[in-house]
Amino acid sequence: MWRKIKDMIPRETLVNLLICLAGVLLIVFAGIIPNYLASAKLVRKIGALQFQSEEQKTYHPIYQSLKSRSEKKMSSVLPFPDKTKLSREAIGVISITFRNIAKNTGMNIVSISPDLNSTDTDHNFLPVEIIIAGDFPDLRGFLIALGGVPYLEHIEEIQIQQNREVMEFKVKTILALSQ
Repeated sequence: MWRKIKDMIPRETLVNLLICLAGVLLIVFAGIIPNYLASAKLVRKIGALQFQSEEQKTYHPIYQSLKSRSEKKMSSVLPFPDKTKLSREAIGVISITFRNIAKNTGMNIVSISPDLNSTDTDHNFLPVEIIIAGDFPDLRGFLIALGGVPYLEHIEEIQIQQNREVMEFKVKTILALSQ
């Protein structure tokens, strides 16, 4: 069969046909296949970049929140106000003071309970129980700001309780009262 084809087609034509076929194969193997592989690689890269972009869009609000929190300048010096005593007439002011401190530090006041019927024999001090809700990192700011209250004698106890949505902190303080 090969001889029949050889006899029918002149030798020059057959050589030219083989050269053209080799040229076509060279173009396919040297140009088209590498371009196809490079294109497939680029499509995979594009898919990965689109996934990264969507992921970054999802995490962007969290990033902004963390960034704004980190940019808040925390005082490197603790407040040490001149100690004063709270007059008995101004006891109603303590709830406003504690609410403002909580608001400024990102916490929410659940309750403020001064113990006006303290069984303590020394009536120069007023125990106050403050229950606040919020994030654990905000507690630090709350305690630092609480240290700036001039009639705060000391913090007696801190209890932490994790609820379903938020953490609750019970802070027992002792305030200095004037006679």
